Amino acid sequence: MGETGVGKSVIVKDYLNNLDPDYFVNTSANFSAQTSSANLMDLFFDKLVQRGRDLGPPSGKKMVLFVDDINMPKMDTYGSQPPIEFLRQIIDMGGFYDLKKY
Repeated sequence: MGETGVGKSVIVKDYLNNLDPDYFVNTSANFSAQTSSANLMDLFFDKLVQRGRDLGPPSGKKMVLFVDDINMPKMDTYGSQPPIEFLRQIIDMGGFYDLKKY
């Protein structure tokens, strides 16, 4: 929290970039009104590796995702924000299915 332009995102990104690369993989997503769930899924596919049937960070590492401006995606007809619902699904269900395969 803070005023616009005080460097909140810069501070978080600097912190994440200084995490030990032997243990962490990090990436960030800048949400806007045009961000879709497909954009977010593509981000995960770019940063994760195939491990059997599952995707995950490279062996022995944890993934950290920083979402900037999480409140920005446009609401759909039902009043939900699909990219946020997708993140909620990942947290609640522990993952997601590849829509191209299933």
